[in-house]
Amino acid sequence: MDRELVTDSEEVLRIFTKSRAGKRVFDAWRRRKPHVTERVMEHRTSAVYKLASSEIRSLTSEHALGRLRPSEGYQVESIRDWRPDFAFSHIFHFHLEERGRMYSFQEFREWSRLDRFRPMLHTPAWEEVKKAIGVGYSEQQAKDSVRWRIGLAYYSFVREMYVVARLRELGLDACFHPLADALFRTDTWIGTTSVSLYIKNQKFRDGQTGRKPPAEKLLGGEESGLKFIELGIPTQRLWGEVHFPDEAAVDACAKRLHQLSTQLWKAPGSL
Repeated sequence: MDRELVTDSEEVLRIFTKSRAGKRVFDAWRRRKPHVTERVMEHRTSAVYKLASSEIRSLTSEHALGRLRPSEGYQVESIRDWRPDFAFSHIFHFHLEERGRMYSFQEFREWSRLDRFRPMLHTPAWEEVKKAIGVGYSEQQAKDSVRWRIGLAYYSFVREMYVVARLRELGLDACFHPLADALFRTDTWIGTTSVSLYIKNQKFRDGQTGRKPPAEKLLGGEESGLKFIELGIPTQRLWGEVHFPDEAAVDACAKRLHQLSTQLWKAPGSL
């Protein structure tokens, strides 16, 4: 029987905390959110490695954003920027490992309402709704903004899993763990190469500009001992669909990753 592929938090720390910057990021998070740290450090990734890109593309789900338009989804600024203690990546991957397969948005909503998981997302989401009502928004406006925030995060999760599955199908040992994703801005990694996936958006990040710091800057650049690749997906005007990267973009990224792997094997002193 083939050995099950598993990635744990210790492997993530071994790769991403070699630099002083990486250690500082982890230590600050551990001090700030000890209850989250304990649960995330226990997490073991294995279901990700059993996913097929075709399975993800064919997933049938209700529209995660409902019938909302951006003007409605972004209207409550505090919810637009809301980050629950358990990052969305943590929550989605806890559910993925429990189910052992990709799941629809409806399934996720049902799961998040279970008593043992309500404190991670459902309860804090209602706290955000109440705060918004307290400063003058209607309950419906606040709930719409929460739906939009969670829906976008779900689509991002589905897209990331598609890329990981596709890279593995193209012969790369693409690894994943929500600790690396949420804390170290690494959507997947191959050996010592960090890969970040994003939709090109000047407001949040496009190249070296925008609100979200790239993994290279966060981890200290060359001091980290890592190489960094960003896979940018052009903004699409699709409604009710996940913005998957086109095959050419994934192929180009895979080719570059294969080249980096070859260069490492041919480094001075190697056989």
